[in-house]
Amino acid sequence: MAWPEPVRWRAHHEGCDPGRAGRHYRVFSVKLRTRADLLDWTSHLMEKNGLPVTV
Repeated sequence: MAWPEPVRWRAHHEGCDPGRAGRHYRVFSVKLRTRADLLDWTSHLMEKNGLPVTV
């Protein structure tokens, strides 16, 4: 699978998210409160095919 360009990570307040109408992957900050939360999400994202093409 190939993507046209690398995915760029961005942090936005939900109401200010310029891509809210488009297709993108959201991780809400409330789910990243502890180191364990971050580890769980990192593990989850590592299972996704697109992770290697993110920056």
